[in-house]
Amino acid sequence: ALKYILTVVLKKDWGNKQIPCERGYKTYTNVLSHAQTMKLIEHTDAIAFKNIFLLMYSSGMRVSEVLNLRIADIDPNRMQIKIRQSKNGASRRAILSPKALTSLREYFKKHWLKINGTYDPEDFLFFSVRKNTRISSNIIGRELKKSLVKSCIQSKVTCHSLRHGFAVALMENGVPFNTIAELMGHRSLRSTRMYTKLADYSKMGIKTPLEYMETE
Repeated sequence: ALKYILTVVLKKDWGNKQIPCERGYKTYTNVLSHAQTMKLIEHTDAIAFKNIFLLMYSSGMRVSEVLNLRIADIDPNRMQIKIRQSKNGASRRAILSPKALTSLREYFKKHWLKINGTYDPEDFLFFSVRKNTRISSNIIGRELKKSLVKSCIQSKVTCHSLRHGFAVALMENGVPFNTIAELMGHRSLRSTRMYTKLADYSKMGIKTPLEYMETE
């Protein structure tokens, strides 16, 4: 349309002009319900992967952030998780769930110490073969697919869907946008507002005009 106006109506030379495309909106993957997410975690056999999925869902962490965690990054006193370098290059604090902490302690005693023995606070919390080797994110993706099959969940989700589920749950429970953005490590509230497209409005206390009329 712009080319037509320029060349036909205004009799101007179009040449090789390039029109920048409008920046598209970021799309999000499907989000599981709380019941589905817990079912998926319960059907994850390996205790390490179970805790990885639990942390992503309960703390809103990215896969890379969870896999880069050191033992010292878990702060049970302040119930926080230190993320040293997030996607945007800045460090931040994630919330630590009491249930997740209980599960992590069980994992550390029954799995981490059993295999590695002694530990250093700077050792990886989740390891591949030895305590100083990091797990590949590709392995986490494959384990998620296995857990989806075992739990009979047919939704097409990725590991990042667990992080999205955290944000959606907070939004449905009335947590302010700026707080969610801070916990998620978002630079812009625009990224956070996109979760309104995934939230269950019935859980947010939103009423339609029909319900409002009934109260009058």
